[in-house]
Amino acid sequence: MSLVMLNKKGFTLIEALVAILILSVLLVGLIPAFIRAYNVIHYSATRDVAVDIAQEMLEKARCADFSSLSNSSQTINRRIKKATIPYTVNTTITSLYGDELKAVTVKVFWTLKGQQKSYNATTVIGDIDG
Repeated sequence: MSLVMLNKKGFTLIEALVAILILSVLLVGLIPAFIRAYNVIHYSATRDVAVDIAQEMLEKARCADFSSLSNSSQTINRRIKKATIPYTVNTTITSLYGDELKAVTVKVFWTLKGQQKSYNATTVIGDIDG
């Protein structure tokens, strides 16, 4: 028996480096997927706020005096993940059936990464006191 015993149970340095290289290539390949997922989550968060704003405006219109409904435009700032995002809200009132009903359309606009986004919501309101 020789004095030098070969241990064949462990990894060699080269095998370990090759394994690290393969793992690194795989992880670098996943970076775009993580970035895309972050962008989708951020867009969803800003869109959810736009939906909330539109619903708030429609509820205000439903609770308002029927004869006082009018077109309006305003900017509402909301904070999302340490950033304040301005939302432009345009409310348009359209008379239907000779003023018996009014269609209320709320359009919410915001800018995300240099692109303008929008969300629209509409409801019809009738004068129950009429």
